[in-house]
Amino acid sequence: MNKRPLVLLSLALFALSGCSNVGDFFDTRPDPVSYWNYSPEAIARMVEIDDSEFDQIAFIYGPEESRPVGTALEWGLERSKIRSLVGKGNFPTLSHQLYINFSYNGDWRFYNRAAIPGGERLEVVEISRDVGYCSTGGCTLYETVAVNITDQQLSSWADDGISIRLQGRSTGYSSVFHLSSNMIKGQIQAVQDFRERL
Repeated sequence: MNKRPLVLLSLALFALSGCSNVGDFFDTRPDPVSYWNYSPEAIARMVEIDDSEFDQIAFIYGPEESRPVGTALEWGLERSKIRSLVGKGNFPTLSHQLYINFSYNGDWRFYNRAAIPGGERLEVVEISRDVGYCSTGGCTLYETVAVNITDQQLSSWADDGISIRLQGRSTGYSSVFHLSSNMIKGQIQAVQDFRERL
């Protein structure tokens, strides 16, 4: 079989695409999802509530942001959202978490350290690790962690927002997540609305 026409067709498509390199041509990364510019009221309307009459704590999940990381040919995905743990009845506790799902190739990163500007450390809860699809190039790894945030901390960040850096145990990997003022205010409003309905 003469493969020359197929090669020429591939090169023509590549040229027409306007891509500057092969990585751009084969870039299948999803577009990032961000709610940075949404109003607090819009954020509050977008939360998801996980509540049951059988549980002492309700979970309120803010909208999930996502961003691809890495190169076009070998990329990962980072998804994050604020999760609030709201106590009910005789269990009136209230705390929050930055809830993060990582997916990537390579070695386990073991994210277990978090800090905010100024160096203050935040507690990291390692929730799960799973192995996904595997091929000759390796496996997709899934890692879920939560950064514990007190209600006082979240409230203190409401005016200016906050950046939180996550680091791996020994791999040198790090990622910075930004919580905007509007996202924090919207989450606080959603929690207040829920508690008023209790």
